[in-house]
Amino acid sequence: AEVALALVLLLGAGLLLGSFARVLRQDPGFDPRGVLAAEVPLTTVRYDTDAASVAFYDQVLARVRALPGVRAAGALSMVPLTGELDTWGFHVEDQPLRNPALAPSVVLYLGAPGTPETLGLRLLSGRYFGAEDRAGAPRVAVVGEGLARRYWPRRSPLGARVQFGSREDDWRTVVGVVADMRHDGLEAEAPLQAHVPYAQASPWRLHLLVRAGGDPAALAPALRREVRAVDPQIPVADVRTLEEVLHASLARRRFGLLLVGGFAALALLLAGVGIYGLVAYTVQQRLRELGVRRALGATSRHLHALVLRRGLGHTALGVALGWGAGLLLARSIRSLLFGVAEDDPATYAAIAAAVLAVALLACWLPARRAAAVDPAVVLRGD
Repeated sequence: AEVALALVLLLGAGLLLGSFARVLRQDPGFDPRGVLAAEVPLTTVRYDTDAASVAFYDQVLARVRALPGVRAAGALSMVPLTGELDTWGFHVEDQPLRNPALAPSVVLYLGAPGTPETLGLRLLSGRYFGAEDRAGAPRVAVVGEGLARRYWPRRSPLGARVQFGSREDDWRTVVGVVADMRHDGLEAEAPLQAHVPYAQASPWRLHLLVRAGGDPAALAPALRREVRAVDPQIPVADVRTLEEVLHASLARRRFGLLLVGGFAALALLLAGVGIYGLVAYTVQQRLRELGVRRALGATSRHLHALVLRRGLGHTALGVALGWGAGLLLARSIRSLLFGVAEDDPATYAAIAAAVLAVALLACWLPARRAAAVDPAVVLRGD
């Protein structure tokens, strides 16, 4: 029973560990190493026009880029992997909708020049935004690779005209394609997404992004200082590195793995101790029989194998029972698995081998005692 229960918990931990390893191998769409993010929201009382908001962020970004240790700086209206979404209706000019109310939704970023270099965001074709993409200039957009693949599967989207929202006069020309970024965790598919320059929109809350040459957290005080230098009444909130954001997105899965793994390790330890105690007790009770066998010609190897065979036989029965119960457990945690089948044969085989290895170790010491029995001493004691 101990072996079966230990095997069930170990199977759950093994499946969760395999899922966690596969989640870690997922590409978030950007490089979080060395990047600091900080939310800088504006109030509509002090910044009641788009021009005023754009001017504020322009000044802050110019000052931040001049800081020592800053390799690149940009801004986005949302930080990836946080689950925050700002969705807009999407329409392609040469692909009319039968029902405008059923227009597809895309996640829309307001982005600043320099953002791909700061995030390590891959530019797949065309360009990202530059200083020329201002209010009054031709309105432009950059689409994600998933959006490009869906609406322009056989040609480049560059030069196509698209619309976000319901404003009839808000047509934008696609000037680039970038890699998609994940939002709801590494295991969730990236949503359809696009970027527009914040200078051609209504920015009121941007997240400043800074790529540092050293420790990004060390730039936090300087970042706050530069924002206060432009406007001392504007707060700087939620300052954190993107690696912290990545770790936070994995917290729930990591906690479940540690919880189940801890109980599984404890159960395996108890099972090993239990097997050792049971086999040792059995050997103690059978000393006379073992002495007689030895007196009749049984070798040490024969007695050793006899004890191991008994102990491992019970363990194998526990493994078989635990295997069946483990399949039921795997079905109950199916929603937590990623990239691993609930009946993954490699995981089941590895866990069964681990349990049998522990059982072999637990049986080894009592088996050595049985193999070393002296028939003269045992029979004289009788």
